[in-house]
Order: sequence, then C-alpha cells, then structure tokens
Amino acid sequence: MPIRKRPSSRSLVFHVINRGNDHQKLFRSTVDFIFFHELVERMKARYKVMLYYYVFMPNHIHLIVEMKRFEDMSRFMHDLSFIYARFYHKQYESDGHVWTGRFKSKNIEKDAYLKQCGEYIEMNPVRAGLVTKPEDYPWSSARAHICHMLDSIVDPCPYIDAG
Repeated sequence: MPIRKRPSSRSLVFHVINRGNDHQKLFRSTVDFIFFHELVERMKARYKVMLYYYVFMPNHIHLIVEMKRFEDMSRFMHDLSFIYARFYHKQYESDGHVWTGRFKSKNIEKDAYLKQCGEYIEMNPVRAGLVTKPEDYPWSSARAHICHMLDSIVDPCPYIDAG
C-alpha cells in the first residue's frame, strides 16, 4: 500500500508520536535515553528544528516540534528513527523493526492548545505510574518548564505567555 502524503497546514508546529514495535521497550537503560537525547540534539541542529515539549517513555516518544520547512518533518523523523534503530540493534544484538512504523503527527496551531498538549505530554510518566510529579521524570521537558532547569534540547516557545 502506498504511503499517503501528509496534509499541509499553515502551522509548522507538530505533535509527533512514535512507538516501539509491538509496544516493545525502546529504551532499556539510561544509556539508551542519553543516546536518544543526544541524537535529538544533533537532528535538531541538522534540520533547524525547534523543540518545545517532549517525553521519552520506555516504549514511545512524544515531541512538539516546529519545522522551518514542511518537508523537513519526514527527513527529521526518518533520521532520528533510523539512527536510533541502528544504535538499538548494535546495543542489544537484535534485528527487525524497532519502531512500530511511520510516526504519527498532528499539526498544532500556535495558540493555547499548544501549551495544553505540552502539559499533557509531560504528564505521561505520572499517568504511567513512573513518578508522582512530572518534574521528577528525567526524560521529559517538564524540568525545563516547571523547575526552569536547562535542557539542551528544549527551546522557549514564542507562542506561550511566559507569565
């Protein structure tokens, strides 16, 4: 079946989700999380992506990103997924699919929903019972937003009132 082209929108802000194949763990150790965080940083620089919110759960990821050009979304996610899959296979001497398939993305308008969606993303570890407060989860943008801690992959969102 051919891959359908993603619809275009005026907004280049996206909520992106990707899962481990068959709900398997994407991140089995701290080393995996660190590698992925550093990989996101490299891919952000390569594609000039702004990342406003994220969470890396053991078996899936959420990102809110803004692209400079619509066509960069697929390239950014392809490289991120492909390079991580190579790392994962080398790390665990495995083969086959790491990701469940093509990532899912939804355009987000530059309004109040962007912040609501970001806060929803940051609450994932709480809902999963991994932590009691979102800022306690180390693989999320919550520390940057709630505790104002520096996170090298989080960009300030120009569409949200800082107050």
